[in-house]
Amino acid sequence: MGFWFFLKPILRWFPASPESLSPSPSLLLLRPDRLGDFILSAPALAALLQKAGISARATLVVGVPNAQLARKLFPKTRIWIFRKDLISRLSLFVKLLLNHFDAVVDFHSYPFSTTSALMALFSVSPRRVGFVGSSGKNDFTDMIFNWGVTTPPESNHESHKSLLLARRLYPKLKTPSLKKVFKLDLEQDRSHLDKFFREANIKPGDRIIGLHPTLGKEDNRWSPGHYAMLLGLFPARKGIKWLVFHGNGEEIELGKFKKSIEDQSGVVILPTCDLFQMMAVARRCSLVVAGDSGLTHTFALVTRVIAIFGPSDPKRWGPLGIHHPLVLRSADQKCDSIRPEKVAAILGRIFVKR
Repeated sequence: MGFWFFLKPILRWFPASPESLSPSPSLLLLRPDRLGDFILSAPALAALLQKAGISARATLVVGVPNAQLARKLFPKTRIWIFRKDLISRLSLFVKLLLNHFDAVVDFHSYPFSTTSALMALFSVSPRRVGFVGSSGKNDFTDMIFNWGVTTPPESNHESHKSLLLARRLYPKLKTPSLKKVFKLDLEQDRSHLDKFFREANIKPGDRIIGLHPTLGKEDNRWSPGHYAMLLGLFPARKGIKWLVFHGNGEEIELGKFKKSIEDQSGVVILPTCDLFQMMAVARRCSLVVAGDSGLTHTFALVTRVIAIFGPSDPKRWGPLGIHHPLVLRSADQKCDSIRPEKVAAILGRIFVKR
């Protein structure tokens, strides 16, 4: 925190306002990080934007993985993309300085982020909302976030934390309906995949089980070997098909997984990693088995998931409960401690009766 120690004299000169917001505020909303984190904050974002009203002017700063979904969920909101290269960063900070914002809400303020905190300061907004007391006893968060919110217990779900921040601007803000927030039109994306379904011999009455075995972050990934074992324990049968998803940058892992299941029948590889086309296919799935990832949070918006968690606490980071997700986590907090036999037994209970 030495960086903030040297900024302390400057922080005292930043504008502050105890006054309430105007009826038509200009809002800066910061969630410049991962896809799953953005999804968990989306209900609070939606509720805040609705409460601010149609006359409000809102700017939402998101990371590259979130931009496509942000535009889909909030088509009337100005979207700025945070990119990590130096030129893009400088360009974004210049735009922040050149625009006027009545209030800024940093949804990435816990755990504390220097990047988003600097964005809040560069907005030169008189109302800077974020969690305070989150960097230790000698932190400067109360000076950065002059409209601060006391950091809640760490185990609180991320969607609840985001609502606490939004309620700093609008105290009577209500929890929105998740189905309304994530009411996504994916018909066009689905129609693009009709040929794929025909060629894969997937019929309208078939039940599809999705898999995401190629997640790059090993701590959060149920190993590809466990997925391969699951296919052997619960093989495809009449009316049931397996479908494999993969994300951007996971092509090498996908190639390895394809080789490991060459002797398995009834397994289909989805050729695209376009986010909305994957969501359209996931909506067609009866459920998806996956590790702790942004794609898992995305799939949970449109279908049921069996989410296998490792070190991350599902009480805080678990998928939103739109389609009753089932979260599995072992006592040692290692994904691979969840045995394929356990997942196969769950699938058996779900599918054999239907």
